[in-house]
Amino acid sequence: MLEVEDLVSAYDDMTVLRGISLLVRKGEIVALFGPNGHGKSTALKTISGLHQSSSGLIKFQDKQITNLPSYEIISRGLAYIPEERYLFPNMTVQENLKLGAYCVKQKQKVKQNLDFSYEMFPRLAERKNQPCSTLSGGEARMVAIARGLMSSSSMLLVDEPSIGLAPILKEVVFEAIEKINREGSLTVLIVEQEVDYPLAIANRIYMLKRGRILFERSSAEFDANEIEEAYF
Repeated sequence: MLEVEDLVSAYDDMTVLRGISLLVRKGEIVALFGPNGHGKSTALKTISGLHQSSSGLIKFQDKQITNLPSYEIISRGLAYIPEERYLFPNMTVQENLKLGAYCVKQKQKVKQNLDFSYEMFPRLAERKNQPCSTLSGGEARMVAIARGLMSSSSMLLVDEPSIGLAPILKEVVFEAIEKINREGSLTVLIVEQEVDYPLAIANRIYMLKRGRILFERSSAEFDANEIEEAYF
């Protein structure tokens, strides 16, 4: 579904991604691990069109999307959920969610997406008329993920969903991502620094360090010592 080949990306004269390649098949949950500052978020931003690549190829559903504008990429069904939640604090939960459907033309589809989002996150249904400024960190993360669902996307790029959350809320968020994958038939690429939660739901993992892919494994082949050695 998503193919990345020899992707290079830089900020001014500093090269961050040094020719990474990865594959995410339809229906998979794939986790991209790595230390902070080694290119994980840059990878998602480059794939989603928010940052330009220097070279390399990105294909989504067998069509090249390299350096397309982000609005065109999301219209093709690839949604990016950033680490920063970027919610409008004075707007309600439901108003924030509907903003995620700006590229969806059919009103009936918007309603279906909203119902699906509330089904995935019942807590948001309870708080749909509350301003986002009143939400907890975990609830705000749920809004950010649900807003991605509103775009009618077939694949989500999720950046650091656990950051800043208490352990019990991390568990809730990752259970929701697994449920979205299972019941909503969405493909997911998760970027994370923490290992335990995404590993429990991922089909495969990639390890990124210093802008290069060190290895790729299925979850069944995973050796925690490899992650520890790669991090430290």
